Amino acid sequence: MSMIPEWAIGTNPFHRMVNRATTKLWERQWRLNYEVNKLALPASVSLDSLICEDPQAIAVVAGAGPSLDENLAELSGLVGADFFCTDKAYPKVVEYLDPKYVLAAHPKSPDDVQKWWNAGDTTKSTLIMPLIADPIYLKDWKGSYCLFNGSTPTTLTQQIINETGLEPINMGYNVGFLGYLLAPRLGYNRVVLLGMDFSFRTREEARNQQDGDFYLIIEYPEKDGKPRWANWGWFDTTIAFFEYARFFAKRGVKTYNCTNGGIIYDGEYIEEMTVKEAEVALRKPWTG
Repeated sequence: MSMIPEWAIGTNPFHRMVNRATTKLWERQWRLNYEVNKLALPASVSLDSLICEDPQAIAVVAGAGPSLDENLAELSGLVGADFFCTDKAYPKVVEYLDPKYVLAAHPKSPDDVQKWWNAGDTTKSTLIMPLIADPIYLKDWKGSYCLFNGSTPTTLTQQIINETGLEPINMGYNVGFLGYLLAPRLGYNRVVLLGMDFSFRTREEARNQQDGDFYLIIEYPEKDGKPRWANWGWFDTTIAFFEYARFFAKRGVKTYNCTNGGIIYDGEYIEEMTVKEAEVALRKPWTG
């Protein structure tokens, strides 16, 4: 049984109003970004070229949530996996290993991007980002990159299809969610979620994860009865996240939730465990 209250799942009029307003605010910027990024398209590798042919390969989607900090010392146990690292998490992850992929979309500040990329050797990773993402990501990136047609609720998506031939791809709610959508698409049958936190131990943590103050902060209990806090950004992705988890599971993809409670989920499609427990589970071969 889901712990998400029914009234919070996508039906609230305020929720719909925020979504409409946000889309209108972003559309002009998306179009400007696309006009710049399409100039870099000839040097982009395709998503299909990144498909993993090894059925035993493991993907770790590493976001920048609190559970990443709590588990940094455990990353050495996952060195054999392919890391899908978010932009903000890159400086932390690269202290322990070089991620195979780095995911990007929209930084809060352009100055952040240069600091993130300067933290490691970007020639050892491939940057994956939608054509509508901020072009600043490509400015100091020295490695390979993959630009794709990130789907939006605007006519821009069809324009990109017409001009580039690239099929639209769901980007999810944030770059961590994007990593979770891409990993099975690229052939990974086992996906570890780390630092992909949608709920937090304090109200302040939940507020710090969102842009602006128009989202509500919601309190609800964890399984052990302790309070967890989430913002409306969590509810933006709730239905889609669980539907994808169900879809992936029926395809044989195993998802390991190592967010220390950051993903509140007590269903049958995601296995909740610690990183140490995931290390043990991943020693067994994937059998479909």
